[in-house]
Amino acid sequence: MRPALALAACALAAACARPAAPPAAPATTTTATATCLDLPGTYRTSLRASPDGQALYWVERVSRYGYTAGFSTHRLVRWPLTGEPVTIGEGLAAPFRVLDDGRIVALSADGVVVWDRGEQALVSPAGPTVDHLELLGDQRGVVYLAGEWAMLQPLARALSRRLSAAEDLIGVDGAVVYVRRDGRVVGLDTATGVETLVPAVEGVPVAVHGGVVIADRGDALTATPVGGGATTVVAEGDAWRTIYSPEGVFARREVGARHEHARLTGLTSRPPPAVTGAFAVYGATTLADGRIALLVVHDTDRDGESSIADEADVCLVPPGTTEVAITGRDVPRRHAAATAAIDAAVARHVPGAIWSFDGADDLPRLQVISLTRLPAPDARRAVVTALAAEIVAAIGDDAYDVELVDAEGRRALSEWQGWPRRRVAFAGVGVGLVATADQADVLVTLSRRERAADGKVTCEGTMTARTATFRDLTIRCVDGGAPLRLADRELAPGETAAFAGVVDAPPGAELALEVHHTDDHETPIVFETGELAIQTTVTHLAEEVVDRTGLVLSGWGVEGELLVIDLAGPTGFSGFSHVARAAAAGTAHDLLAPAATTTLDAPAGLVVWLRISEGDRVWTSDGGPPFEITGR
Repeated sequence: MRPALALAACALAAACARPAAPPAAPATTTTATATCLDLPGTYRTSLRASPDGQALYWVERVSRYGYTAGFSTHRLVRWPLTGEPVTIGEGLAAPFRVLDDGRIVALSADGVVVWDRGEQALVSPAGPTVDHLELLGDQRGVVYLAGEWAMLQPLARALSRRLSAAEDLIGVDGAVVYVRRDGRVVGLDTATGVETLVPAVEGVPVAVHGGVVIADRGDALTATPVGGGATTVVAEGDAWRTIYSPEGVFARREVGARHEHARLTGLTSRPPPAVTGAFAVYGATTLADGRIALLVVHDTDRDGESSIADEADVCLVPPGTTEVAITGRDVPRRHAAATAAIDAAVARHVPGAIWSFDGADDLPRLQVISLTRLPAPDARRAVVTALAAEIVAAIGDDAYDVELVDAEGRRALSEWQGWPRRRVAFAGVGVGLVATADQADVLVTLSRRERAADGKVTCEGTMTARTATFRDLTIRCVDGGAPLRLADRELAPGETAAFAGVVDAPPGAELALEVHHTDDHETPIVFETGELAIQTTVTHLAEEVVDRTGLVLSGWGVEGELLVIDLAGPTGFSGFSHVARAAAAGTAHDLLAPAATTTLDAPAGLVVWLRISEGDRVWTSDGGPPFEITGR
């Protein structure tokens, strides 16, 4: 049962006396160029100053496998003003807070932890939905939001306890925790358990700091004492976004190319410098020597949004600066010098195209988007091969994949293969990409692969070496089964040898195809001729489908008694006439249904259905007019 609500009182508000009004804007403008720390390019967040202002802290992403976010972790970094950045702890993420004694309270994959001179102590497990962690005034505990509950956690190993249901945790003042519930601000006294309903304010309450409620009125940010009283405008204008911190409420907004900020403490507004030239500014704090530290974000994957695939710099400006210029970048820092060479290569091979470093996959990738229709599959394999050779030479990193795509889903990919240390070119439409036989190290032709009633698998066929002499070639035809060795122990380029055998298959094991030589760590590029022929047929059909209908094949599979073919509709498909949608669905069905049935070796009698998606809208068709699925 919740404690009874009490009327707001000055004793709880920490300060009912009205603070001074915001200072007048400076009469003069002081312009400076920011000096950014010489740090590796990566994504950073949660810029904080130490309590004494003698150090900066932030969380940064550590990529374990190239530029993208696929294999990455986070670490907490401390930069003393008189030294070099040092890592405080691995695996820590925002939010975190710095105690007066130098200890760090943070969230990790295990829960709430305290870091003290390199030692980590778990004070309480916490779920994955934890958000917004704040210190109590006496620093003997922290408060965080977990789902729909505000939680209190002592900084000694003990179970956390629920304080109250809450939509948001919006501030801490001494022992009082402020949450937003049903649109109103409620103060929770952690010492007495009393809940206090704060008087309503105009607009949406976003934070409580320095004894006032900061609210977004739509046309301005306002501050109203928690005990009630006159409201003061602390930041003019709309579209403000706010971040709570112990130093005050950081407010930011973009006005064209100009990034405006304000640090709100009570009724006082201290504007950090306005910034131009940056993609975004996600933090500002003041050091003991008066310099202002900014967290400047660069849109290095050129997608128009801020994400962990981007990079953020820590930049410093002199005290008293009101306007600061940032030199922005839209490529990863370590590849900035290669920009001109990449521009030239793209313009030479794909005129008019745009490119970006793509952070969506496990391996680093550069994506080139053609604004015109790409040529046929063989031609675009040749284009992406030549383009990739120039790009990896420019950036000095062979391991980058290079992808070429157009607006209708035609694609080509030059992919780096780790063990043979060379590239393979694929082409296709949507998710279906296929290489060519001449790019294989070893070609396999399966003449028989059958599973008997007793679970044993018979596997027969031939292997042909193409690019090198291979010794001790083995083939595995089922997951977990024993490998089969060639009759001839050595296979020179152009030579073919047979394999045959019967192996025990583990229960539930799937048929597979793995080829190794010398030892299990060396895997050549292998294509099976039958599978390659099927993939080539399917990609040619998908090419014809997109040419004739604009529909892009994205996959197929058996679902119950249906064989479902998934397609992505072209932009505006929902606006097509009923007749046009029916014509597109009928053409795609006639082209793809036979191939899908053959490829999947599906049971007889399955009905083939198309499932066509555009955004959140979905249509199905059995080859006739498609009808829309509602309620999805």
